[in-house]
Order: sequence, then C-alpha cells, then structure tokens
Amino acid sequence: MSSCRVPGAHRAISLGLLLLTLLTPVHFAAAQMGNANALTSNTDWMRWIPDDTSVAALSIPGTHDTMTSGYPTGIPFVSTWVITQTLGLRPQLDAGIRVLDIRARHIGDRFTMHHENYYLNSNFDDVLSTVVQFLKDHPTETILMRVKQEYQPEATTRSFSETFTWYRDQAAYKDFIWGGNYVPALRQVRGRIVILDDFSGGAYGIRWGSIQLQDMYNPDSKDIKWEQARALIDRASGGDMGSLYVNFLSGYIAPVTSPDVMAGTINPRALQYLNEGRALRTGALMMDFPSQELIEAVIALNAQGVIPRPTRDATFSSTSSIDFGVDRVGGDYTAFALQEARPELCRNACLADAPRCTSFNYIKPGVFTRHARCFLKQGEPPQPVSNPNAVSGIAPKSAGAGLSSGLLETNVDRQGGDDYRSFDMTEPVPEQCRDACRNEYPYCQSFSYSKPGLQTGSKARCYLKRSIPTPVPNACCDSGVITNALADAPVSTQGTSIEFNVDRPGQDYFAFEPTEATPRKCLEACFNQADCKAFTYVRPGSVAPKGRCYLKNGVPAPVASTNTDSGTRMARPSAGVYSGLVEANIDRGGQDLQQFDLSEARPEACREACQNNAACRAFTYVKPGIQAAKARCYLKFGVPAPTPSACCDSGVIAR
Repeated sequence: MSSCRVPGAHRAISLGLLLLTLLTPVHFAAAQMGNANALTSNTDWMRWIPDDTSVAALSIPGTHDTMTSGYPTGIPFVSTWVITQTLGLRPQLDAGIRVLDIRARHIGDRFTMHHENYYLNSNFDDVLSTVVQFLKDHPTETILMRVKQEYQPEATTRSFSETFTWYRDQAAYKDFIWGGNYVPALRQVRGRIVILDDFSGGAYGIRWGSIQLQDMYNPDSKDIKWEQARALIDRASGGDMGSLYVNFLSGYIAPVTSPDVMAGTINPRALQYLNEGRALRTGALMMDFPSQELIEAVIALNAQGVIPRPTRDATFSSTSSIDFGVDRVGGDYTAFALQEARPELCRNACLADAPRCTSFNYIKPGVFTRHARCFLKQGEPPQPVSNPNAVSGIAPKSAGAGLSSGLLETNVDRQGGDDYRSFDMTEPVPEQCRDACRNEYPYCQSFSYSKPGLQTGSKARCYLKRSIPTPVPNACCDSGVITNALADAPVSTQGTSIEFNVDRPGQDYFAFEPTEATPRKCLEACFNQADCKAFTYVRPGSVAPKGRCYLKNGVPAPVASTNTDSGTRMARPSAGVYSGLVEANIDRGGQDLQQFDLSEARPEACREACQNNAACRAFTYVKPGIQAAKARCYLKFGVPAPTPSACCDSGVIAR
C-alpha cells in the first residue's frame, strides 16, 4: 500500500480541534502553485467513448494523495513533503482527473482527509459533495475513488467500514455511488463513483488487491522508479482489457528527493513516452503535480468512438464549412482525442453540442499527441489565424441544426478513394451530389463536387466514392463525408438510368398513378420502398391518363415494349440503391473477365450479364461502331476507375 511517509517528526493535531472542524465541513481553496495552470476544459472527455468499453480498458489520469492541496503552504520543511497536489479537487476534475486517491482518518465516527498524521483541512463530506456536483454537471463521466484508511483511528464507536456505509447511505450521495464489486462497463457507471476498496477486502467496490499495481513510493533512485512505472505501462498496453491497472508515478527519496522533485523527473519522462506513441493504454496513471500536457496525453489514448448521428433537421450551408489551415485560439470548454484523423468528426461533435458549441478547432496528429485532437469552443468564435496544422469552423446558429453528416466542405477536394461512379450534373448545385451519395449510403462513403468548367465540357461533375480520402484544400471542388443514412432522405435521380421501351411483366405488389407523367416518379417510388426490386412505368393513354407505375418484389425478365419503361434495383439493402445503374458516357478500362458482342445495342443487356455472373464486379458497354459493328460488353472481375468517354457506358454491381 502507498504510504509516502513524511520524514521527520510528526505534527500532532488535537482531538478537540478535529471534532470542532467536523461540525462545520471545510470548503478547501484551490492551490496557487505548481500545476495550477492545468487545463480546466477536459470536463466531458468520456462523453463519446463507446458505452460498452470496460472501465479497465481506459487510460485514466489520476492523482496520488488527491486532497493534499488543502494543507497549508509555507510550513518549513513539512509542506514540501506533505503536499503532492496544488490543484483543489474540483479543478482536478475539470482538468480531466478521473481517479482519486482518498486517504481517510477515522476520527469521531467521521472521516477526515489526511496524509499520514497531517490533517488536510477537508473532510469526506467535502470530497463526496464536490464529486457529486461534478457528476451532476457532467453525467457522462465516471470517477474511480480509492478509499484507504489513513493513520490511526481515534474516538470511534464503530468500524471504518460501518462509517463508510453511513456516508454511502446518505441521501445526497447514495444514488451516485455504484454498488458493484467487479470492473464495470462504462455505461453502467456514467454519472457515478466506482469505489476502489482498500479497506474491507472488496465488500464496497473493486477489491484493491485484485488490481495490477505498481506503487514503488520509496525507490533507490529516480531511474529505478521510472523503469517500474514504464514496465507497468507496457504491461497495460498489451494486457487483458478486463484487468484494471493502477500505476503510481509518485514517490520520494528521503531526505533529498521530495515528491515535487521526483515528479519533476518522472512526469516529463512519462509525457515523452506517451507522446512518442509507446503506449496503447496506461490504465489509471496516478500522478503528483500533473501538468496539462501529461493529463491530456493520458486522455488522448482514449480515442473517441463514432460521434455523429445525422438527423433530418441537419442544416447545410456555407456557415458550417470546414476551413483548412485555419486556427481559432481560445474559448475552449472541452477537448478530446479522435479515433480517426478526420476534421469532420470534430465539426460534428460541435454540432452535437449546439447551441453551446459555437466553433471548433481540429489539430492534426503529432502536434499535441499522436492522436488528432478536437477543441470545442463557446461564446463569440475567436478570430481565425493561419496555422497549417489546424482545421476550424463555425457552427450554424440554429440549435436545431442537428448532427452534420454530409455538411459541405467548401473548397475541398477528396481525390481518389475508389470512385465507383461519376456523372455530369444538370445544375451546378453541390448539394445534389451530396444527396446522390447519401441515397447510396453505405456503398457511398464520401463525395466530391467538381465545379463547372474544370472537367469535361462546361458542366459540374459529381464523384461518388466507396471510401473516405484525405481532404485537400482546392478551389476546384466541394466535398463531404456521409456518416449515416437518413431514413426518409429525398432520392436524387441525377445520373441514373431508365430502361426505355422495356417491359418487365409480372411480380407486381403495388400499382399507382404518379402525379407526373414521367418514369422518374416510378423510379423514385421504387428506391424509397425496401420491398421494391424492380418497376415498370406504362406511359399515358394506355391504362391511365398520367400513366401507371407498377412496383415489383422480384426482377422479371425484360421484354421489348413500345409503351413502357422499366428499371431494377438490384442491390442488397446494405449496398445502397444504385448498384447496377448505368453510368452514361463512362469507361472502366481494365480487369476484364469476359467480353462478347451483344445482339441488341442496349447497355442494360451488358449489366444483366454481369448481374448473372457471380464473378463479375463491374461492366463496360461499348457502343456500336466503336470496336465493331455491334455493341460489345466487357465483364470485369474488379472495379476499375471510371473515365469519362463518349465511347461507353459502365456500371458497378455491389455484391
């Protein structure tokens, strides 16, 4: 057990003074030295960590002898050895500390905070009330609290465990103290205190003796202390994610190396080790005088999970664009690491917190820590300044903007990424390109809109991608990433193909007269219904004045017809709705599986041949007179990149 004994004579405190203090709980002041500049904006860093994550799998910053900031400074010799923290409890929590080392002396059937026999000017009520208020303010967080009996009891009529039970059952605290004695998942203990039971063998929480522990508090040298701490970091990085590791960086070497001197050597070594990417997990890292940078380096190992979940109310405008190479300094209220180095995740986190979040900053990996970091800001957005390592933006003012899947990245290109189709646009509207990608999610993961005049001809062009390429600032384009589908998203027919003069008779499950005499309305209706596999539109005058649409739960064989138009929705639900649709004037050269002439000059015939061949992933239809008198079909075992060409039509089959 860690004791960190103070060398020299003990300073006694009278029983009468302590009993008087218990009558009025002390409200301790924040300390004024050492680590008093620690960041106070890591208040919600657990927010987007997935609920099913084991608490043991986390990297959690903690403090050794958490309450020592309450001890008076300026007492010759003694304060140097007693004080291990200069931030008070609430500032520690705001800075991101989530593991507390609480040393309680049992006196007068109450708990006072002690370091050995030194009273720290606070009581257990101060600890619990401060932590409970923090959890009320930040209910996504959880606090691990090691409770240890310190020094000798005095004037007690009950056991230490009985007094702990009395505190735990107080109305103000009982709903905030978790009652389990195993390592929980984060979802079980958000907004609650997890007791690390170092006083009763595990009856009141996780048994201290079950923890993987390093606590060499009085080593022979600083080097030996660091090697012990580093070894447990390495063990935690490769160890069982269900085992809780607790690693004390704290220590002293009497009479020459006090806790602050030890921390001055060990903390920088730990910071360097973490920033070099040498650790995957620290477990609970218990520190004396932790700096802002060290707290953040530990937190940064907890990469956040999936932040965005878009809503129908999402607002799309230039006011929510991403500005690359732009920094906005100040106004931070929280900061966290990102699982992926994607600035749109930081933007989406800001929009999730609207209207509190008014702007955001994304900092590239390797600047602060090995992970990218996201800073959310409140109040008037700071003025932009140039910074090649930063990406920033301003959130929409509407609180109902929702989460921002598909928000346009103005003047940004996402080049490459396995483009699976592209098409010219009838209007220079980037939102239509975004909607086409959204309708094909999850097959489509991102998009780039190329402005008019930059590609073939004078029209704008839309590129749909099966992955998420790195964003590059470029005035040529607007881009975006689709993080989820909208259940009732509008269907864009831009770039789609209809089988004109083709009927697919049979397998009808629904028929209706469209509001407009066009097969596009029939196509949209089919794409918006999960049961629809194909459709046929009968033109006006044959069965109804505006025509009639037949939706089908299968894919009947095509037959020639002079008054009907048809189409298929061949994709599995997980592959998006545009699998197999013909990419007009697109060639996909290479990766040929088979080629043959077609008896009819119809690209749909080539597509159907691909659909009927299990090895076929894509096709290219070469128009009559280009390679031979007849049209020719190429079936492909892969998905070659699309190239604009008037020679051909192509398509991709999602399997």
